[in-house]
Amino acid sequence: MKQQILKTFRGVHAVFRRRQLPNRIAIYGHELPPEQRQHFAACISHLVSMGYVSVNPREYAAVEGPSKRLFVSFDDNFADWYDSLALFDRLGISCTFYVTSGVFFDRSTRAEQKAFMNQICQPDEKPTLSVTQLKKIVARGHTIGCHTHTHPVLSQLSSERWDREIAHSKRVLERLIDQKIVDFSFPFGMRRDFSSTLSAYCQGLGFQTIATGISGQLYQHSIDPMFVHRTGWKSHLPIAENIKNLQLDARIYGKLFGRSVIG
Repeated sequence: MKQQILKTFRGVHAVFRRRQLPNRIAIYGHELPPEQRQHFAACISHLVSMGYVSVNPREYAAVEGPSKRLFVSFDDNFADWYDSLALFDRLGISCTFYVTSGVFFDRSTRAEQKAFMNQICQPDEKPTLSVTQLKKIVARGHTIGCHTHTHPVLSQLSSERWDREIAHSKRVLERLIDQKIVDFSFPFGMRRDFSSTLSAYCQGLGFQTIATGISGQLYQHSIDPMFVHRTGWKSHLPIAENIKNLQLDARIYGKLFGRSVIG
C-alpha cells in the first residue's frame, strides 16, 4: 500500500509539479567507472552549454555568485574518482568528494573495505582511494567533504557514537590533506537518516554546509541555509530523462515522505 501511495504521488508530481530548470542545480553520484564516463561528460557538457558554472557547496549556497550554478558531487570512497581526474580537467569543472574516511585502500583491511561495500549495497567490491590518490585529487583543485568514518545510518546511532563517526572522520581527513573540512554529507541522504539534533552537532564541529540526497528540492531555499539538497543523476537514463528529474518541484513530496521523488 505504501509503495502504491508513493508511486501515485510521483506520478502527480511528474504531471503537475514540473518547472523550468532552476538557476542552481546540485547533482550527485557515487562511483564513476569507465563505462559511465561518456554519459557523465555529456551531462556536464549539456549543462555547461546552458550557462551553468561549476561551484563548490559554499559557493552554491552563497547569496552572491554566478546566476546559474552547478554543484557536482560524489559520495562514499571510490578509486575511480582519481581515474577520472583527466575527464574533470577536460570538462573544466571542480567536484566535491564526500569521503568515507575509514576505508582507504592503504589504511584499512580488506574485511573493512568489504563491510563498507556491503553497507552501501554495492554488489561488486570496488577499490577504494589510497591516501596518495586523495591528496592528488585535492592538488587538482577539487573539494573534499566528510561522509563519516564507516557510513552508518546516523539516526540509528546513540549520540556517543557521533564523535567516532563524524568528528573523528573530520580530524582524519584534515590530517591527511592538511586542510579544514567544512562540508558534510550524511550517509543515505534522506530526511529519516538525519535529525535537527545532528544538524546542531555538525554546526558545532565547524561544518558550513550539509548535503542531502533528497531529490526534487532544488526550488527551495532551505530554512536552514546550511543544507544543500542534491538530485541523483541516473547514469542509466538519457540526459533528457535526467533533466526532467531536475525539473520536478517536489517540496511537498519531500515534506510528506522525507525521501527522493525519483526513487
